[in-house]
Amino acid sequence: MFLIVFLYSFQVRLLSQSALPPSDASAVSYISRCSAAIHSPGSMFGNSPRSISNWIKRVNQTGNIESLRSKPGSGRPSRLTQEQKNEIRTVLQQLPEEHGIQGKSWNGKNLSSFISQRYGITLQIRACQRILSANI
Repeated sequence: MFLIVFLYSFQVRLLSQSALPPSDASAVSYISRCSAAIHSPGSMFGNSPRSISNWIKRVNQTGNIESLRSKPGSGRPSRLTQEQKNEIRTVLQQLPEEHGIQGKSWNGKNLSSFISQRYGITLQIRACQRILSANI
């Protein structure tokens, strides 16, 4: 998709750099070619013409097609360090009873209890359920 946007961006740039035609009929043709360059890829991928126009503008401003890549989301930082997450991954391979937690298998409640005892960090049961589902 990046290649298509790049090609259409190049096409629009060429059209916009060319001199405007002298006659009104030619001007209408020129405008419709510019418009078609934006509307075509949008209809192919289900994106609005405005999105395509914004992508083209971003590529033209930065001069780099990589500027269209999604950036990682900026969410709340994790309370657990990467080292703690790795240790939890290892612990989840064992039974909870081996770590002083009641239960035959790990669930959100006993993982929350383990993290609280081991690291002094309180995580909600639902957050622990997400950790469990990510490790399966």
